[in-house]
Amino acid sequence: MSDQPPEQDKRVFPPPDKPVECSCLHCGRVYMSDMMIEIEIDGEYHYACPVKGCDAMGWNFDIFSTSEDDSEDGGWVYDDDEEFDEEEFEDSDGEVIAQGEEATFDPPRDWSPEADAEDENEFGEDEFADEEDALRGTVFTREEYEQLKASGEYDRKIEEIRAHWRRTREDHPPRDPTKPISDDDIPF
Repeated sequence: MSDQPPEQDKRVFPPPDKPVECSCLHCGRVYMSDMMIEIEIDGEYHYACPVKGCDAMGWNFDIFSTSEDDSEDGGWVYDDDEEFDEEEFEDSDGEVIAQGEEATFDPPRDWSPEADAEDENEFGEDEFADEEDALRGTVFTREEYEQLKASGEYDRKIEEIRAHWRRTREDHPPRDPTKPISDDDIPF
């Protein structure tokens, strides 16, 4: 990140001011939040995962604190309309109740090679077979960060992200707010 912090209102999903340990949802690597890459795009500052090849962006969007104590929102987030009712949960004998109906879940089972094989067959392939997944949960070190920074990798990554965002904006210009919404405005 740069030495001069940008104005607060120009920061999009910024990491906390005090560096904390975090983990990326995309690559699964663990690192300190001050290693996130700051990218200026059209006057706004965005923050990306520093791991080579990872396209995750945004604190508390793709990248989260590894400790509940470090999160700015203090951990659990409840929808204002529906708060968790502890008494209702206790009355249900531990069963989860979803909008007036009883929801059931398979009972937990102990790990075994056979259970892994069943899960692998059920979902098609072993989800941890990829080389990237072998690194999931491992620490992305300050040394790796400095090596990528010195190699110019971050400069390339910043330019790729800027180019992608500008192409996306050109391909999908902002909707004219004076016109009514049509089916053409829906991207799917």
